Amino acid sequence: MEKALLMDLDGTLVNNWMPLSGSINLIEHLNEKKTPYFIVTNRVSKTIEQIGENLRSGGLKILDNRIINPLIALNKYIINNNIKTYFFVGPEYQ
Repeated sequence: MEKALLMDLDGTLVNNWMPLSGSINLIEHLNEKKTPYFIVTNRVSKTIEQIGENLRSGGLKILDNRIINPLIALNKYIINNNIKTYFFVGPEYQ
């Protein structure tokens, strides 16, 4: 994939997990046109699966693999840079 649309979650697509005006239509259009996109959030208090479920329960048909949070980015960085030793402080995910 060469290009993809990046969108912030809070204040752009949702407010308190409620879709903002036009958000549902936008996501439906992107899905229908198979336009690559990702939802970026700084939320780490919920897992990607929990975030995805909250979005879908509000009517936004966003798959979990379209959601990026700092933990996802950190994991990619650690793998891509072959970092073997690190100490992470934060919520535990299963």
